[in-house]
Amino acid sequence: MKKMLVFSVAVIMLFTVCTALYCSAETLDESAPEEPTWGAYGFVEVTFEANVEYKDIYKALSAVSKTLYPEEDADAVWDRIINIGGRLAALRVAPEDVSAAAEMIDGKETVASYRSLYSDDANPFAVSVDQRGDVNADGDINAADYAMVKRSVLGNLKLTEGQRKRADADANGDVNTTDYAMLKRHVLKTYFIAPIC
Repeated sequence: MKKMLVFSVAVIMLFTVCTALYCSAETLDESAPEEPTWGAYGFVEVTFEANVEYKDIYKALSAVSKTLYPEEDADAVWDRIINIGGRLAALRVAPEDVSAAAEMIDGKETVASYRSLYSDDANPFAVSVDQRGDVNADGDINAADYAMVKRSVLGNLKLTEGQRKRADADANGDVNTTDYAMLKRHVLKTYFIAPIC
């Protein structure tokens, strides 16, 4: 009986040691370095012709994005397009797709010029503090901006001069319900606001 107990304890200890060694080997394998991945972003910065409307800029760049990434939905396509200002915009693509995107953009008749860029930053383009639509100047046109315009139109908020300039989405010199509707549609991605004031 004593031999059986000693044998059982030895088997349990051996099992425990083997399990500990096996688990530590698995832990080491899991912490092994992964394959390197692309950390940088690729961009094609595009200057459009003077007579091009902003909706046409979006259409041109979204067509290239949809060709390169047909599996992406409309939100993903929208997120790839960066407004830099005026007739200048950029399309964010994978670094290995920059050449293909540039070739597709080169064939567009509305394009005045373009250049390829690479960056570790997802948006290396400086955003103007006076970006039309960005009422609170946080660098993004979002629900907070159209809420401020709505409150202003209803008379519940007095906007500063800078906020009024950025809230005037249609650039007619007045902040009204049209500006609110334009901002809301931009946030819902059914309209494209010209980025500069």
